[in-house]
Amino acid sequence: SDENPTPTVGFAIREPNRVSAWFSDSLSVREIVQPEQSFVEVKPDTYPWRCFGKLVVQWPSYPPTEASATLVDESWILTAGHAVYREERGGWATAATFLQGVEDSRTARQRSVIAVELCVLSGWVNEEANDADLAFVRLHSEAKGHGIGQVAGWLGLAGYDDDRQLVHRNINAVGYPTGSLQPLYSKGVIESVSDRMLLHSANTKKGWSGAALWTVHNRLPIVVGLHTAFDYIQNLNASTRFTS
Repeated sequence: SDENPTPTVGFAIREPNRVSAWFSDSLSVREIVQPEQSFVEVKPDTYPWRCFGKLVVQWPSYPPTEASATLVDESWILTAGHAVYREERGGWATAATFLQGVEDSRTARQRSVIAVELCVLSGWVNEEANDADLAFVRLHSEAKGHGIGQVAGWLGLAGYDDDRQLVHRNINAVGYPTGSLQPLYSKGVIESVSDRMLLHSANTKKGWSGAALWTVHNRLPIVVGLHTAFDYIQNLNASTRFTS
């Protein structure tokens, strides 16, 4: 079953907005992905796949870079802190564009939204601490209630205070590899947790920094972490953990 125990404290930090139905009764992540495959191409025309996107970033003194990002509100996306702030690249990004649910150059032109505000945890800005490598980016909208999330939907956010509810939990990730407009899906298991980090077995690629790590609760996608690094000692991907 995709269902997991209800978290204790701090579950609904932000509820998802599905806009349209999540998986139908006859469809689940397990049925989409074959066990032997590391990555599977997804078509971002239904929820939740259309909530993921590519973030293209401009810097003061560095070539443009790419990261992955996820809608978590009508006009806000979630990504890695280092995707929009790096001291060696001149500090704050000078511009960023979110390509929402794209899969080719045509959809990239149609679903391009500029960022108007960057919010990064101070622990990353001041110390570049891995457990603070998180950013919320506000996207342009004509007026309140008219953000792209009102059409595409967004994922929920959750903090699990009990580590036992995270360890060995199945997780999912969708990211955009650098240089590609084809979103890829990967799944894995949370292998271990600390106060502010998760180590997991889902495969990732270059360009996946900022990809949401999400699980399923009541057939809805809930983000529990954010792919940001690799732990070379444990040989596992590392994610910044959400807490309540």
